[in-house]
Amino acid sequence: MTMRQRRKGVELVLGMGLLLGPLVFALTVPRGSEVPASCEAEPPTQAELTAVDVCVHEPEADPAPGPEPEAEPEPEAEPEPSISVASPFFFVTANGLVLSTEAAPEWGTGKFYEPPGDATYRVAKQAALSELPAALRAQSGRSFDLYGQDGKVCSVDAGKFHVISQYGGSGLNDVIPDKIWEYDNPEDVPKRVWREALWARDEAHWLVAEIEPDPSCKGALWARDAQLPPPVVLRPTQRETSEGKAQMAAFERSEILAQTRREYESWYDELSSEEREHEQTWEAITAEYPAKVISWIDADKQVRLVELDFGTDGGECGERYPTGISNFDRVVGDKLEEVMQSVNPEAIFDADLDGNFEYLYVTHSDWDSMTLSSEEKALDLDLEIERDTECSC
Repeated sequence: MTMRQRRKGVELVLGMGLLLGPLVFALTVPRGSEVPASCEAEPPTQAELTAVDVCVHEPEADPAPGPEPEAEPEPEAEPEPSISVASPFFFVTANGLVLSTEAAPEWGTGKFYEPPGDATYRVAKQAALSELPAALRAQSGRSFDLYGQDGKVCSVDAGKFHVISQYGGSGLNDVIPDKIWEYDNPEDVPKRVWREALWARDEAHWLVAEIEPDPSCKGALWARDAQLPPPVVLRPTQRETSEGKAQMAAFERSEILAQTRREYESWYDELSSEEREHEQTWEAITAEYPAKVISWIDADKQVRLVELDFGTDGGECGERYPTGISNFDRVVGDKLEEVMQSVNPEAIFDADLDGNFEYLYVTHSDWDSMTLSSEEKALDLDLEIERDTECSC
């Protein structure tokens, strides 16, 4: 064999080794499932070029679960108070929609300004909604139907909330009693002085929702949430009704009328001739102040209530002998049953639909006082603007 042939043989052997070495190695590596958990080198079972360390780590066993710590009990949340968002009644005044007559001054924020209204002296601050009780805060942006004496007059949305304090009359005697004598006229009192004093008074402030001016709302006396079913509203009529005639007949034969006449004529007879010149005879009184009957009817034209008013009271300063007699009756079948309410209400309705009527009274045309009287006292409410006492006596 020549050197060239030996060289080729060696090259052939080396080439075969290089080609077959990886294959032999792959065939000699044990399968993964057969590899022991050891990092030691295993001696090859067949001739191979390189020994390879194979290291397989068994997963560590999870530690035995210990007792879990007991979770601390969370404090029980206080239940939210039950809130009746849809209100069956709010007063409506020249100030707006009166949501509360017992507002706290702390509900107001910002600077003083003059709110709408008829009272001589008025001061207000914008209401901070976050300070209001939830039931009042929930009225923000709600829609309301406004009612007058004869029923619904318009619908509005509650506008901005104001906290207001106000005082009627021509003077400020009760507002700045210690300083009023420093000024010749109430008009001379600086606005800053009386505003601060009026706001600081102990009398309850009002929370009022602004109402957009709307001519159709003229005559509105009270408001009701627009989401509630319509209330029962009675309308007054002076036309003759069988129920009104029955009430008049009962009055004319009543003992109270006979007694009032006897007492008046006895009083009149004791007057001197000069005093009689300034007084009226019984006949003159019955002619000037005759008994008048008003029937209150529902939407079906059925008479539900009748009221009778006769005579006159003693006058503002008691200058006349009182002869007034009044009566309010509910129609029950073919009978009349007296209800303990004053005559001459501005409106009668069943606001909460409980079957009992509410009677709304306005005692001054400038909104000094309004009273809601319920037959079952469920909605007895009132508001009043304090004012200087003025008496012409």
